[in-house]
Amino acid sequence: MAAAPRIGIIKYGVGNVFSVSAGLRRAGADVEVVDAPSPGYDALVLPGVGAYGPAIERLEPHRRTLLDLLDDGVPVLGICLGMQLLFERSEEGGWREGLGLLPGEVVRLGARKLPHIGWSRIEISRECRLLEGVERGSYFYFVHSYANLDTSRGFVCSTASHEGQRFVAAVESPPLYGTQFHPERSDGPGSTVLRNFVRIASGGRWLPQAYPDHPAARAQVGAMKGADLLGAIDFGKGGGLIPVVVQDAVSGEVLMLGYADRRAIELTLETGLAHFYSRSRRRLWMKGETSGNTLRVLEVTADCDLDSVLYLAVPSGNTCHTGKWSCFHNSMWDRPLMDVLWDLLRESLRAGPGASSLRSCDPPPDPLLLSLSAAVLLQGYDRRVADAAVVLGCQSAGLTMAQRLGLRAYASGAPRERRVVVLGGYYDEAAHERIAALEADHDVRLAAFVLADAGAPGLRRVRRVADLRSEGGRLLLRDPLGIRSAEI
Repeated sequence: MAAAPRIGIIKYGVGNVFSVSAGLRRAGADVEVVDAPSPGYDALVLPGVGAYGPAIERLEPHRRTLLDLLDDGVPVLGICLGMQLLFERSEEGGWREGLGLLPGEVVRLGARKLPHIGWSRIEISRECRLLEGVERGSYFYFVHSYANLDTSRGFVCSTASHEGQRFVAAVESPPLYGTQFHPERSDGPGSTVLRNFVRIASGGRWLPQAYPDHPAARAQVGAMKGADLLGAIDFGKGGGLIPVVVQDAVSGEVLMLGYADRRAIELTLETGLAHFYSRSRRRLWMKGETSGNTLRVLEVTADCDLDSVLYLAVPSGNTCHTGKWSCFHNSMWDRPLMDVLWDLLRESLRAGPGASSLRSCDPPPDPLLLSLSAAVLLQGYDRRVADAAVVLGCQSAGLTMAQRLGLRAYASGAPRERRVVVLGGYYDEAAHERIAALEADHDVRLAAFVLADAGAPGLRRVRRVADLRSEGGRLLLRDPLGIRSAEI
């Protein structure tokens, strides 16, 4: 029989620790009350009956540790005040910053009678593992005067209302989970929620089925097994673990860095889904085992020293727990990239008549110019921004950006998809008119071009590397921020 998951309940000066502990033990967990978040637990709980200010002050010194554990995929459940602490800030006792793990703020309810104490029915807004098995319309026990009111967010699982005002009742953005109600006081439905969290903490029980039989996937897995490199990999150098870099097979973007032991690699080869070893939880885990955001692995490659591995994968959703497509989204230094990109752009303009290479691909633009432009222009965007791309002008420029986003690209005609991005090499009045025509039937989410005519209409909404202006027979190049300029 598998060992019970170890769940740490963080005691930070608030009440209901005993009742939460008892509820989790009844649900099958090995529970320990701790003073601060720390490694070694399969999951953590932030209980909450108390005031926001003192609670966040006690947690603030441990913010970095909590973030590191979340980065490792350790599930965290916030209950009542504990869930409120997950948001960016709260109005309680004067505006105070929260942990900032979920977007949004906590405000005082507008009801005549506060606090809201008693049983209220929740409305389940989407399927989530925390509420698995909870019947629609179930009643839960609430004790609160403050709540998050933005019920439209994608991570909201259920809502409730008090005196006609609707608020968020439960959230799920793995590895973050939260309830405004008290499951430990909510009888049968509450016990179901706690059992679900224990199952999430246990790992392995929520594993989705392996990637279905696909000829290309089967052939690739077979080839990897035939290579028989696994026995040659040097796991001993890293104490039994090796680093694993995950790369997006569509865009080429680096998605995450994890660690794996031999068994994790074996499971990846057997299932076609990315497996790792968690150093903080000291157990195997599969990416997406709780969130559903799996990584379908197409190729596994060892480096020249046989002490690290690359997973070439197709993600089914965001890779980072923050909701970002990639875990590598915090830019530290991009000046060399911008310097090289600027030089390439100037050389491209000097090589041909004006912006012809970016307007009509004659002569074809430098592939490095297009690749770096896509990296700069699309920073912060991923394939969820739209459902298709419309390519204008030089097709190689627009296709390079569409590939980075992983979107189907249309070079002519109107796309069937409603949400689109418009991409190209050169933005001018003709591009402006094409975008305006598209907007009659489509939702244009983004317009990105390598270069733009400085006099073209609608320039404010266009992402571009630089603007081109003609003055007195001279061509002047300037970046939109006015930091760089050059005469061509």
